[in-house]
Amino acid sequence: MNADRLIAITGGPGTGKTTLVHALADEGFATVPEAGRAILEEQKRSGGNATHDGDRVRYAELQFERCIADYDAALTLPRPVWFDRSIVDVYGYYRLIGEAVPDRVKRACDTRRYAKDVLLAPFWADIFRNDDLRRQDEAEARATEEAMREAYTANGYQLFELPKASIADRVAFAVDHFA
Repeated sequence: MNADRLIAITGGPGTGKTTLVHALADEGFATVPEAGRAILEEQKRSGGNATHDGDRVRYAELQFERCIADYDAALTLPRPVWFDRSIVDVYGYYRLIGEAVPDRVKRACDTRRYAKDVLLAPFWADIFRNDDLRRQDEAEARATEEAMREAYTANGYQLFELPKASIADRVAFAVDHFA
């Protein structure tokens, strides 16, 4: 599969990325769920501390490992694949938490490429929500969005903002412009 068929969706927490990915899956598209959320769920079940509120570096490491596995698995799929975050988001997360980006993450960003055009879900106060796994406030959600903008730009991607519209309109935008 060509990298141009691997489509990343990024942005801050609570901006509708996962809702969009679920809607794309409902439309029959291949999708990859967010590694970070899966890790948070696992850590909650096991009583682990590799979370955004706990051991942030270990949380980033676990996200990276999962993103690599997800990327490699997606290469076998015969059609466009929509990612709820990507390896580049891990790069951005290290920067967000004030840590140096490890060389292995930088190398992966260079060698495991996604489509050049990336969807960015911008902060949208009307839909912003946190939950028992994602507890970031509005300021941190905005800081995360900015960290992701910087990470994708630094890695040679072009960002396209999702419209602040209904999920049906967001799906139509994504499919019309990227699939």
